[in-house]
Amino acid sequence: MSRFDLVCAAADSPEELKSKADYICDAADARPTLQKAIDEADRLGVSCVLLRGTYTINSHGDRTPKGGIC
Repeated sequence: MSRFDLVCAAADSPEELKSKADYICDAADARPTLQKAIDEADRLGVSCVLLRGTYTINSHGDRTPKGGIC
């Protein structure tokens, strides 16, 4: 990982990894947090790295100005 990547953790990611994450997803619905992380990474021109864990998606997103949906 580059030191400029944004790091996103799942609710069940190991604590030592979550402590280094920029974003931590909710166990019930990771989509809103993932969308924020992806949008921020896109804005900064960096990658969004997902740490190991379970990312449950229970909602629908909207299209971004560039046409993407998380």
